[in-house]
Amino acid sequence: MTNHIEELMKAAGVEPVILTDCSFINIGKGYDVGTDCCPAVEDERLKCEDCEHSKVKQRLYPAFTPEKQLELIKLVLKKPYIEWEQYFENNKFIMKADMPDETYACLTIDVENTEYALALAEFITELLKIKRLVKSEVRRILEDG
Repeated sequence: MTNHIEELMKAAGVEPVILTDCSFINIGKGYDVGTDCCPAVEDERLKCEDCEHSKVKQRLYPAFTPEKQLELIKLVLKKPYIEWEQYFENNKFIMKADMPDETYACLTIDVENTEYALALAEFITELLKIKRLVKSEVRRILEDG
């Protein structure tokens, strides 16, 4: 399964943060992820570099929060040349957009997913691919938080 949110982050040029599997280190960076077990808390002789959790690295993109989703929706709605509709049917969120291209033919984007956030992420990614949204504006929204 394609991770539409990660694909959107890449398309917008958002750089992931490199975190460890240690929640104590990650909280210092502003991320509440990782294993809560910390042997250094129990034994002061241990240091982070001795802990297996601090050696495991993971790439994490900023959270795709409802606030960011709303800002992306507002961004799309500001574009007068994008006729966008979204609805829920057969247990899927469906997003469709029609817009003219350079020859005034109609370009169509049609995405659907059972999760709203994934449908929106795929929809915004498609708009970025055909250059109907400005990459820097989308990146700013995704990185704010």
